[in-house]
Amino acid sequence: MSEKLSSKTRPTLVLLDANSLFYRAFHALPLTLTTRDGQVTNAVYGFTSMFIKLLERIGRPAAIAAVFDKGLSGRGEIFPEYKAQRPETPVELKQQQPLVREVLRALSVPVVEVEGYEADDVIATFATRGEAEGWEVMVVTSDRDAYQLVSPHIKIMTNRKGISDIVIYDEDKLAERYDLRPDQMVEMAALRGDPSDNIPGVPGVGEKTAIKLIKEYGTVEQIIAAAPNIKQNKLRENLIAHSDGAILGKELVTLQRDVPIGTDVDGLKWGPWDDVQVKQVFQSFEFRTLYQQLMNVAHGMSGQSGANVAEASQPKPVKAPPVTAITDDNLPALAKKWEKSGSPDLGLEMMVDESGALTTVLLSDGKDSWSLALDPNALFESLDGLSALGRSYQGRLVLEDAKAAIRKLRSRGVRMDCRVFDVGLAGYLVEPTVNDYTLSRLAADYLERTIPDSPVVKVETELLPEVDTETGEASPGEVMSARAASLADLVPELEKILAERDQIELLENMELPLMRALVDVEDRGVAIDREYIQELSRQLGTRIAELTTAILEDAGEEFNINSPQQLQEILFTKLGLKPGKKTKTGFATDASTLSLLVDDHPIVAKIMDYRELTKLNGTYLEPLPTLVDPITGRVHTTFNQKVAATGRLSSKDPNLQNIPIRTPLGKQLRKAFVPGKGYDGLLVADYSQVELRILAHLSKDEIMTESFLTGDDVHARTAAEVFGVPREEVTSEMRSRAKAVNFGIVYGISAKGLSDQLRIPIGEAQVYIDRYFERYKGVKEYIDSAIAAGHRDGYVTTLFGRRRYLPEIASPNFRMRTFGERLAVNMPIQGTAADIIKVAMVDLEDSLKAAAMKSRVVLQVHDELVLEIVDSERDEASRFVKEAMVGAFELKPPLEIDMSVGTDWYSAK
Repeated sequence: MSEKLSSKTRPTLVLLDANSLFYRAFHALPLTLTTRDGQVTNAVYGFTSMFIKLLERIGRPAAIAAVFDKGLSGRGEIFPEYKAQRPETPVELKQQQPLVREVLRALSVPVVEVEGYEADDVIATFATRGEAEGWEVMVVTSDRDAYQLVSPHIKIMTNRKGISDIVIYDEDKLAERYDLRPDQMVEMAALRGDPSDNIPGVPGVGEKTAIKLIKEYGTVEQIIAAAPNIKQNKLRENLIAHSDGAILGKELVTLQRDVPIGTDVDGLKWGPWDDVQVKQVFQSFEFRTLYQQLMNVAHGMSGQSGANVAEASQPKPVKAPPVTAITDDNLPALAKKWEKSGSPDLGLEMMVDESGALTTVLLSDGKDSWSLALDPNALFESLDGLSALGRSYQGRLVLEDAKAAIRKLRSRGVRMDCRVFDVGLAGYLVEPTVNDYTLSRLAADYLERTIPDSPVVKVETELLPEVDTETGEASPGEVMSARAASLADLVPELEKILAERDQIELLENMELPLMRALVDVEDRGVAIDREYIQELSRQLGTRIAELTTAILEDAGEEFNINSPQQLQEILFTKLGLKPGKKTKTGFATDASTLSLLVDDHPIVAKIMDYRELTKLNGTYLEPLPTLVDPITGRVHTTFNQKVAATGRLSSKDPNLQNIPIRTPLGKQLRKAFVPGKGYDGLLVADYSQVELRILAHLSKDEIMTESFLTGDDVHARTAAEVFGVPREEVTSEMRSRAKAVNFGIVYGISAKGLSDQLRIPIGEAQVYIDRYFERYKGVKEYIDSAIAAGHRDGYVTTLFGRRRYLPEIASPNFRMRTFGERLAVNMPIQGTAADIIKVAMVDLEDSLKAAAMKSRVVLQVHDELVLEIVDSERDEASRFVKEAMVGAFELKPPLEIDMSVGTDWYSAK
């Protein structure tokens, strides 16, 4: 421990930023955490869990307070936009606000709120007074603005992610993390800004740039004064142009330390709680595990009343399996030992240095651990033993993120071709809406609740987060050993849940093989024509400049086209256009709103064009050439397999699945994607109306199924049915409207939504929908049954057994409930489509490899696969593609694909 944390003569005061902790807990845990009668308790559970972990970490403080917001401390008067953009509080969070107060009352924790003031200002006032009066102060918050309070006797405990990854900042830790003093944290926050609070900041100034400026020039005021002399053009211009915003931001982020509070620090002394009352409250929320944890902590705290932070934060004994060093020489013998013991699941953890180089690989069967230290400068041949294990091991290697780990090992020449188990993927199937599938979250936040006696929890929650070794709490080797052991121990727990849900096959036959395929696709990357991109960017730059001039001329004044507030003023006040929906910051100026105004003034179409071009240029044309790997000469995206609750893949760095295809310019960008050296063309295959075919299969609707089986134009057929005209009299406008109805039905479109999309009266839109359901009775029956199943079961499934839980469908809030009902209808359709192309991708990869073909998959874009091919393999590759994609699932009507070959992605579509 640092000297500043070991003040043994000072009693401890803990100040809980209750609002921020409660909000973090709500968003960290799934809405599926409910009582038997349906009361959502995720925020209360998370808050209570954090509170218990606090007591485990620092012991029982002499004084404590939970501080809630009761106003904006005057910031709204200084800057009306302050926090104005925040969305409305979810109804599920509102419902839990009185519940968390019940927990605090039962635990005898004083609750403080001062009319007109934010919690962090009240906390700043208490902390400053407390330090002056001889207290050791611990502020518990998820708000980084609190870092400015750090002092010799004020520390900040915060979450890095989730609810269990905790770190304590004192002056030394703050300097280590940011290289700044506590008082300089205000300057950094002012420069960087904070979109969540609407604090302006300076565009283009992030954390690193802010720190550099502060180190060189000092305060915000001093930086602004020096701005004209800064060499970087863009930075200089932004600092000068946004100086007022930075100064205003500093005023907004500076915490007030003189709030008129009606009690003193002595009034926060923590008295004993009533065990009976605590038990009753915890039982009412069904917090059985948390109650037992609290009792264990309370027993350990007996006699600790008034214990200070230093005494209570002594290192805990590490319960990590012992680690044995292994070498290339003894690894084969060890592999034989594992084989004789039945080839157990082995958790695999890796350690990298600051440069990202792999330095250690550690394996654990849950009881013992073995580590292989790697010399970053050693030749790949030194890893022969590990490579042999990766090729031939009969058991499974268990990883937190297998795709990332396999790619990292492959970069060092180690191929992991043996069986693997990815706990992140398994966790994703168990809880597809959580968006956090780290080992920490799986063990501490999920398994701790359901399997309290699991060794996973006992090891993982005691050693995570990965503590700073200077504290002496755990060495890196012990942490790795515990994590690897936790990986091995998690497997049976997750497999048990998956087996109960009939999802083992989904993991083993779809997600894990797909993970392998994605490793190869990511490693291959895709070739781009940099010269074409640069020329297209130049053309767009010229067009953007022309549009900017034209927009400002139409407006009759200079304004920031990218500012929604300024755009509102121009469109709705100066030009008098009719505003649409209202948001917390004024009237909406989003694309759907502007599309309704496009005929009302020439400026609207120009703004929409401007937005499309600037997004295309800023998102793709400018960044893409910089993302070309200097070794491969190609762009390597990363596919996200654990993000969308429907099972769809997404991609990032760069996102190649979101390139616009509906606009001429978006399509032009596809010309930049070309076959790489040694390849003759790109083959592009995509499913034909796959979601409507799945709807026909699920609904068994005779008219829709017949349209597909006879090869009829399904949208023209729908137009004839809905508008009551002969098939040959269907016009292009009728077909377009019928197409909107067809796809709108899949996504649960309302009469209002269809009205906005087609620009027709709501009554007319409702007539279209009613006529559709009159003719397509099977579709109406499917929708009704899907919604009923969602209400009955709380989840829906794809044809492959993927589940999507629907806590929204039980919400008392009408909008949230109807959203859940739309999900109940759409998820089985969209999720099945996602599953189908996953199966196709895996089968295609297997076929191409088995035939030792050079042609290969380089991209997956939702319903579409892109391959690099050579001319000599064109026919055979096309056959493999059709067999894999059409044969992925037997639908009625059957799957069909469109396939073509071109010299680039554009010409192949």
